[in-house]
Amino acid sequence: MAWDERGRLWIVETVDYPNDFVETDSTANDRIKICEDTDGDGKADKFTVFADSLNIPTSITFANGGVIVSMAPYFLFLQDTDGDDKADLRKTIFTGWGKQDTHAGPSNLQYGFDNKIWGVTGYSGFDGTINGERQKFPQGVYHFKPDGSDFKFLGRTSNNTWDWASRKITMCSFPPPTTPTAPGIPCRSGTCSGSWTWAAPIPCRRSTATTMCMP
Repeated sequence: MAWDERGRLWIVETVDYPNDFVETDSTANDRIKICEDTDGDGKADKFTVFADSLNIPTSITFANGGVIVSMAPYFLFLQDTDGDDKADLRKTIFTGWGKQDTHAGPSNLQYGFDNKIWGVTGYSGFDGTINGERQKFPQGVYHFKPDGSDFKFLGRTSNNTWDWASRKITMCSFPPPTTPTAPGIPCRSGTCSGSWTWAAPIPCRRSTATTMCMP
């Protein structure tokens, strides 16, 4: 889900999740809906379907006057060009995201302070072509410009990233407790620059296998 500049909540609704695939079942029942409070009582009373005929979309973020949606094996750009709050432009940005496990695909798209789209993917990974360049990578963190250019896979994570909703993409493990932080993102010791930088550790919550950093 994502909030726009008018205070409206955009949500992804999926009934196809987790096992109904358009590729095998000709199923595409999911949609993006805009929820709006028109009378100021703090409750949504207007609901507009921005886009439908989707199949297991997993994340949404605003960019270039529209939205970028992760929906393995695709990333889509959807835009309303005539002001009726319904997408009439649909463009494929990338294709190649793994769909063999819908609990391990791309998710958590965020528009970063560096004007790039940041996201993660689980162990379904990516195997395809981006901007004419062959790319294949496992679970991890990536970013790209809003137009789909300058895509970079930044590094692997040590566990599946599904349902990892933190805006600050961080991870650590024991031993030792360390936190990978991307260039340009504020660190505990200043602002990171250059290639990946190991910042001071932040408090973590232990689990049986890995430790997820909780900002």
